[in-house]
Amino acid sequence: MSSKKIVNNFIVLLCIFCLGVPIVSASTCNELCDTVKDARNELLHAKSEDGFARAKHYARRAERSLDDATRETLRCACDRAHREFRSAASYAHRAKNAKEVQQFSIMINRSLREFDSANRALRQCVRN
Repeated sequence: MSSKKIVNNFIVLLCIFCLGVPIVSASTCNELCDTVKDARNELLHAKSEDGFARAKHYARRAERSLDDATRETLRCACDRAHREFRSAASYAHRAKNAKEVQQFSIMINRSLREFDSANRALRQCVRN
């Protein structure tokens, strides 16, 4: 199974879990699911884009979505996910400001790893 398909399946499951958590409102969960999906798409575009300027554009968009996810996880009281999304946003910011392709690639890959870690933390938070 491809990593893209795994992430898509995770997002569906996250949305389902969010709808069943009583302390988190449905609107917040829907916003968070949409935001996480947007961030994932932007990060994947940034990683796969051939043009450096265009890749940095996607990194900028990913940073915004990750900042939104950071705020939304704070409202959901998911501290670990909050920290991981904040870290992912920080790496996306560094990628956006990279001067060289190699530096960009390192930062966007770190952002993706932190994003994956944030998703695991969010799933754990939703289960508790």
